[in-house]
Amino acid sequence: MAYAASADPQVNYIAIYRTLNINTSGTDPNAYFTVTEVANATSAYDDETADSALGTSLQIDNTVPPKAKFLVLHKDRIFYVNCPDETDGGSLVRWSKVGIGDAAPSINYQYFDRKDGEDITGAASVGDYLIVFKRNRTFVLSYDATTGNFTPSGTQLRGVGCIASWAIIPFEDKVVFLSEEGWKSFDGVNLYDLSRSIRPLAEQGYISIGQNANYSAVYYPVKDQFLYLCNHSSLTKRMFVGHFLVPLLYINKGIPEQLSQNIVGWTYHEYPNHTLTCLGTYTDSLGIQRVIAGGSDGYVYQLDSGNADVTYDIPYAMQTGWQPLGKSPGASKTVRLGFLSMAASGGFSPTFTVEKDYESPFYSAVLAIAELNPAYCGYCYCGYTFIGSREGFTKRVSIPGSPGQLYRFGLSGSDQVDLTLQAMTFMFRTEGVR
Repeated sequence: MAYAASADPQVNYIAIYRTLNINTSGTDPNAYFTVTEVANATSAYDDETADSALGTSLQIDNTVPPKAKFLVLHKDRIFYVNCPDETDGGSLVRWSKVGIGDAAPSINYQYFDRKDGEDITGAASVGDYLIVFKRNRTFVLSYDATTGNFTPSGTQLRGVGCIASWAIIPFEDKVVFLSEEGWKSFDGVNLYDLSRSIRPLAEQGYISIGQNANYSAVYYPVKDQFLYLCNHSSLTKRMFVGHFLVPLLYINKGIPEQLSQNIVGWTYHEYPNHTLTCLGTYTDSLGIQRVIAGGSDGYVYQLDSGNADVTYDIPYAMQTGWQPLGKSPGASKTVRLGFLSMAASGGFSPTFTVEKDYESPFYSAVLAIAELNPAYCGYCYCGYTFIGSREGFTKRVSIPGSPGQLYRFGLSGSDQVDLTLQAMTFMFRTEGVR
């Protein structure tokens, strides 16, 4: 049997198939089975293979996968999401056969509101669901284990979508994504707000549809936080860090925090000596997932391997939400004393601020915190009572009284220390109560 080489540069080999012995009873003359694979070259092959030694049957529905902006692994299939070269491809999702990512039958497809003028901005695999995003709509593609088919679920979020294609963080049972209103968590049925306390960022322009290409995010399991890089084209470039204060596993279990702003705590970093452009993760020699960032200079940086930006300080800021301090928001309180519990690797001088009732800070002070435990000097005894790293300390702060109903507290600085804010405790009295 003669065969001719393919001129397609993507072809590396040629697979030869043939039918079974047509003299055998019950043989399907249209069924072909693998004989062998040969190099992509013009030649000939003599087939002496017995029917019993033939390989798998030829599948004629293995359509070439479409070009796609996003690829998602879901249910042992590759999903091709937003296919620009196809008809209405911006709203199209195609998927492959099980275990064969490059075999995408043309019947395996689903459109999502293809006449709404919006393209799909990303997708994520969450359990039995494939979550598909547009900028202002979220769709759910469900898997039916009985039929093995994927169909749109009745669950659909209208007015809530994803505006940051590279800032979608899938978990086993949920996906965290950036919407026009801020960070959300979605499990295919329930939607939760994760950034109520940083809504002003949207007003400043840090959460903007027009900045899609400048956002990226990763999850850092070691510290139970996710990092969100805003490489904004006109605003100060910042790395926002969300700390899970309440595990998302529990937020639909009836605890009060699910209705508050305390699901995630936020801070941010700035790297004025670099222009970081994207985030990613890698696994270190101990098998621990760490965070890396790409820079505009073409280098990749490990973000958790030190506390300085090329020997320079890293600016940071953290702030609470507006707090009624455990009393009715309508009751006036006067805060007089604060205790800040922290852990740090060295001396630093953060700025502590107190605001009330959505007004400018009425109190601001620099807290000079000295290094209590000097580093090891190279000898067994250096003359100090204790040599070691500080595990934690509490700073007492006297606050001038100023009656208010809601209070907010902040801590900011620019240092080269490993700093963890563990707790803020404040003493106050309620006005009119003796």
